[in-house]
Amino acid sequence: MAPPAFAAAPPGPAPGQWLPWLVAGAALLVLALVLWQARRRGLLDSVLLEDSQKLMRSVVETAAEAIITMGADGRIRTFNRAAEAMFGYTRDEIIGEDVNTLMPEPHARRHHRYVSRYMETGEARIIGIGRYVEAKRRDGTIFPVHLAISEFQDGERIFTGILRDMTQVRELESALRDKEKSLKMALRAANLNVWEWEPAADVFRTLEGDSAVMPGLATGEAIQGADLRHRVLPEDRRRIERAIGRVHEGDSQAFEYRVKQDDGTLRWFRSHTTPVFGPEHRVERVLGVTRDITESKEREAELASQRERLTHVARLSTMGEMAAGIAHEINQPLTAITTYAQGSKRMIAAGNADTAKLTRALGNISDQALRAGEVIRRLRALIRKTDQTREVRNINELISELEPLVSIDVRGNDIPVIYDFDQPQIPVKVDPVQIQQVMLNLLRNAFDASEERRSGDIIVQTRLNGDGEVMVRVTDHGTGMSEEVKNNVSNPFFTTKKNGMGLGVSICMSIIRSHGGEVTYEDNPKGGTIVTLTLPTVEGGVRDGGNS
Repeated sequence: MAPPAFAAAPPGPAPGQWLPWLVAGAALLVLALVLWQARRRGLLDSVLLEDSQKLMRSVVETAAEAIITMGADGRIRTFNRAAEAMFGYTRDEIIGEDVNTLMPEPHARRHHRYVSRYMETGEARIIGIGRYVEAKRRDGTIFPVHLAISEFQDGERIFTGILRDMTQVRELESALRDKEKSLKMALRAANLNVWEWEPAADVFRTLEGDSAVMPGLATGEAIQGADLRHRVLPEDRRRIERAIGRVHEGDSQAFEYRVKQDDGTLRWFRSHTTPVFGPEHRVERVLGVTRDITESKEREAELASQRERLTHVARLSTMGEMAAGIAHEINQPLTAITTYAQGSKRMIAAGNADTAKLTRALGNISDQALRAGEVIRRLRALIRKTDQTREVRNINELISELEPLVSIDVRGNDIPVIYDFDQPQIPVKVDPVQIQQVMLNLLRNAFDASEERRSGDIIVQTRLNGDGEVMVRVTDHGTGMSEEVKNNVSNPFFTTKKNGMGLGVSICMSIIRSHGGEVTYEDNPKGGTIVTLTLPTVEGGVRDGGNS
């Protein structure tokens, strides 16, 4: 029997029939992916937006300035912490209130009109432009603020105001204005003129106060420096030019000069300058202060005149104290002259005139006349009233020229004077009469102090101290100085002499100080007193040769 035949299976769909289904499936898959990505992006944007808003809120809350937003209706929408601190309101109290609550009158009642005009015209008068306005705190205090406003759209028109409290700034500005006003008043009270000078352009400009040197040149006006210097006296102009040269080197300067005024009078000025440096340490400009010192100079001249009158009185007083000795000193040569003259006359009358004896007698008469004349000449030099003039003299010679007057006390007190000069020539620039007055006064005091003990001698020394000065030392071996005398020796009208005026030492100190020196007193270890005065030497050293 033959095996059964298998029945044929029904045929399946052909491969081409599956293609549309595959395409459709892929499209659905792509669509699903697109929809998933779109949803994912939306979620991300939402997260980013939320983070951005959080950051913005954080910035607004931590800002130092007050930040306030309002709508077109003028109602407050947001109010940060700085605004709370500035105005004294909490945000719960103020949000929803009209923004003019924060404004003083008349701005509060005008604010809505300002906003309406802007909404209608679009003309910005403050938006985008910062300005200074006034604001009002909860307690009614009105204070200055700087306000900046911006506008943005968020479904509606929103306005943001950023405010900075300017109270402290205004207080500082007010304090600065007060200080500036006080400084100006002080400058005017002190008769000071502040100016600047630009070396490169040689331009002079006043900064405060009318120009003292150039009347009529008001504050802020400029003039060429050469025109200004032309008003200065020629001999003083060179001093200014030297100062300008040192200013270029970066040094501050002070100098005095005279300016001829329009009416022909002369006025004295004193200027102080300081350089202002720019890049590469170059002097860009010079700041200066000038003061009219004419009255001060006139007072100095008057004081100098008074001092000279006083020293003249002191000289006369000294001569009065020496009157007896001077009379004796002059009487001796006059007596000798009389004796020689009478002897010669008798020889001639007797008819036995000896030419040789007469010649000797006449020579003696001449010598005694010269001796008396020298005493009188030195007296006149010390007593006469002269203008103060300083010249370069050898200090040793000035002291030696006093010998004719000093010898009167030497013979009267039997106390020798020893002269010990360090150098033959020690030039000093002094008023000779005044310095000789000082030396004579010191020597007279030394004789008076030595009169009781009548022991030792008086030594006059000159020594260079190495500091451009000469020390003149007068040493006596007298009674010395008590503590009371030491403490009061420089005081006017203090004296230990019975008939003294008490002006001698005081005037001596004044004279030496006016010459740039000092007078000091110390005890002599061997008994007595050592008085030392110092004087600047010419050019700080010794010159060879005679007087200059």
